[in-house]
Amino acid sequence: MAALAETPEEAAEIYGAALAAIDPDTVAEKFFLRQLASALKLDPALVSEIQAAAVA
Repeated sequence: MAALAETPEEAAEIYGAALAAIDPDTVAEKFFLRQLASALKLDPALVSEIQAAAVA
């Protein structure tokens, strides 16, 4: 999935979509999101912004 991102914006959209699709309330889901963010090469600050926007 991460290989589909051709731009940083697409990477952020993929991460946001994954975050919206699951409720990261288990260790496995949180691990998946961390691994996805890493594979997408997302800046940790951007990941925090995406997560904050998802709960707002």
